[in-house]
Parts: sequence; C-alpha cells; structure tokens
Amino acid sequence: NTVFNILYRRLLEFNSSRLEAWTGLPTESTGNVIECDKDLFEEDYVPNNSYVSALSEFAQPVIPFISFNTEVTSIHSNNESEHKVSISTIDNQHYKADAVIVTVPLGVLKSQSISFHPELSAEKLSAIDHLGMGLLNKVYLFFSCEEPFWPKELDIIGVALSPGEYKENCNMYLSLYNTNPGVVALCAMLSGDFAEISESMDDEALMLRVMTPLLSLFPQTCPNRPDSFYRTAWRSDKFARGSYSALQCQSKLEDRVALAQPHDEVVFFAGEACSLDHPSCVNGAAINGEQVAAMVLALLDKSNQET
Repeated sequence: NTVFNILYRRLLEFNSSRLEAWTGLPTESTGNVIECDKDLFEEDYVPNNSYVSALSEFAQPVIPFISFNTEVTSIHSNNESEHKVSISTIDNQHYKADAVIVTVPLGVLKSQSISFHPELSAEKLSAIDHLGMGLLNKVYLFFSCEEPFWPKELDIIGVALSPGEYKENCNMYLSLYNTNPGVVALCAMLSGDFAEISESMDDEALMLRVMTPLLSLFPQTCPNRPDSFYRTAWRSDKFARGSYSALQCQSKLEDRVALAQPHDEVVFFAGEACSLDHPSCVNGAAINGEQVAAMVLALLDKSNQET
C-alpha cells in the first residue's frame, strides 16, 4: 500500500504540474473554470527561426512608422480635442492620435506602469485585478553530442518526481531535435511555484537543478552539464510581468469581456487576455489584434464621413 500510495502521489503531482503549465498558476490558485483554445486539437504549426520569421512579413510595411525602444508611461484621451489621444513616453516624447490600441500584456496593466486619463472604469480595473497573470519559464539546454542521449523519437520527456519535488524542480522537457534537425537540445518547462523560484536562482544553480532529473533518467548517457543554455525570467521582465493570462480563483469569463471593452471610446485593448476563443495563446493575440484593428478602422472611417 505504501508503494502504491507513493506512486499514486507522484503521478497525481505530475498531472497537477501539467495543469500549472497550462494556466501558468500554482494549482491552489487555479479557478474552477479551465479555459481551452477552441482549436487546441487542430494541427500545430512550428515557425522556423522563432516568431520573428512569422511576423516579419506582416510587419515589413509598417516598420518605418514604428518607434522602437520607446516606453509609454501615460495615455490621455479627450473626445473634444482635435487629436483625441495623447501618448507620453518615459523620455518626455508625446504622440497625438485619433485612437490607440493598447496591446501590452496583462501583467503590465497590473503593474500600473501606464497611467490612463481619465481613469479606467471600475469594471475594467476589477477585471485587471481579478484575472491572473500566469508564469511559465523555460531553460534551453544545448548539447554538443551528435545524437540525443534520450530516445530520439520522443518529443516530450515527462518525469514523475518524488512526492513534493515538483514544487522545486522541472518535470517536463521538450525535445527540439525533431523540429530542428541536427540540434541536440531540450527545453525545460518550469511551471507553478518552481517557475517563480527559478527567477531568484543564479544561472549555475538553475542549470544544475534542471539537469538533475535528466541525470537520474539517463545516468549512462546524459552529460553532467550542457555546452550552453539560455533561460527566461518573464515575471522579472517589466515589459511582460508574466507569461500569459489565466482564470484564477476569483476570475470569471466576463472579466475578459470587460478588459476588451474600449475606454473613453478611443482607447482600445487587444491581446490574448482579451480573447475568449484563444486565451493565453499566440494565435489569440494575433486574431484579437486583427479584430480590434478592424474596429478602429471602422471608427476612423465613420469619423471621416461625419466631417
């Protein structure tokens, strides 16, 4: 019975950690509604050379009009003025516009690093507060061996750690070998409490921690350390403050609807946190952005016709 109970707990905790990776939240913070991308079981697409390659074609026509490295600090809207929106930056630059689409992550809205004038409605502020900003960090491990030391047909390696360990270590790795021929690399997926803990760890300590389960699984073939590795720390990034939105205990689907509503008629919001069909996903951000852009174009067209 003792052996069975330990095995049962290890499997239960492994599945709990998968839920944490899904939502980006610790299990105890997850709400009773688990959202699912409506196209989850459709075919997946893997962009070559990161999302930059997927976006570059769309961005090319507007790149000359983009102000890079420009941090926005406040947005003023006034329907009575000639230019209805004024945007201020940290280096005291000011931009005038007829409308604005705010696409910063939910975590940035939660940090209140951008002020809105007039103030956002109580309903929208409540939605920002109630929605959770999940965290999923990654550690990429690159090895110089010619062949993977794990079964090469595997795309995912899951580890049922000893009871309680999943809160302090990684238990899932994605193989990059089959999608990137010749690249012997794994991506350690850090979720729940460990994702938060990892951001306070130095590089060496984190690398050794995520290598431990691999050395236990493949003691004869796994190198003691990777040749190189890269890590994310999305909670610490002031332009993200997390990975993606999620419904936590006090959240409800209506919060996403409230977040997506325009503010003062000319300040629009877009992104995965505003999507009902594809929340927490890249395609949700892209599709919602296109929908909101169409709304802004319709508003400007109507305004031009009236004048």
